[in-house]
Amino acid sequence: MNNDRILNQKRIDKSNIGTLLLQEGEFIATFILKAWGERIRLRCYFLTDDGKNFYLNAWRVQSGERKDQYCPRDSAPNFRHVKPGTRWLITTKRSKNGNVFWSTAEELLAEESR
Repeated sequence: MNNDRILNQKRIDKSNIGTLLLQEGEFIATFILKAWGERIRLRCYFLTDDGKNFYLNAWRVQSGERKDQYCPRDSAPNFRHVKPGTRWLITTKRSKNGNVFWSTAEELLAEESR
């Protein structure tokens, strides 16, 4: 099985493997899979050390030097090319209208993720 493939969102929804993270803060989690969402987004699924599954949406950047990349709002990793099994420091923030958004993602080295 190719673990780098991007799955179809309808298939993922049926398996019920995670919910949208609506909490702001910093989280260390393992990237487990990705699936195309509706419109121009990539759903990125994560697993925390205490066993919680969640996903965040990486929206396609429309312009600038990150054009056509699927990234958090304020950082550059293109999750279209990120491999499952990698560890990340995820930051979410609250927007002016009160919605939580994926702000940054920083890949952790093995010794940093403990």
